[in-house]
Amino acid sequence: MLPELLRADVAALPLRSGAIAAVHAGAAMHCWPQLESGLAEIRRVLKPGGRFYATTFFQATLTLSLTLTLTLTPTLTLP
Repeated sequence: MLPELLRADVAALPLRSGAIAAVHAGAAMHCWPQLESGLAEIRRVLKPGGRFYATTFFQATLTLSLTLTLTLTPTLTLP
């Protein structure tokens, strides 16, 4: 049985391929040393049709060579 919550190195998730239905990365992607490696690992562990939910502080549009395109919208920052 898989844990409900797992905290691990995104570039080396301790899960078998296609093991999980969803991944959440809350305010984390901007901290990953190798963004594309982390996203590739998430893709590996997701079941077909699995979902990846993420928030981050990037303020750009990224196109990645993982058959995955993310459009990131900056959030409003109040003084």
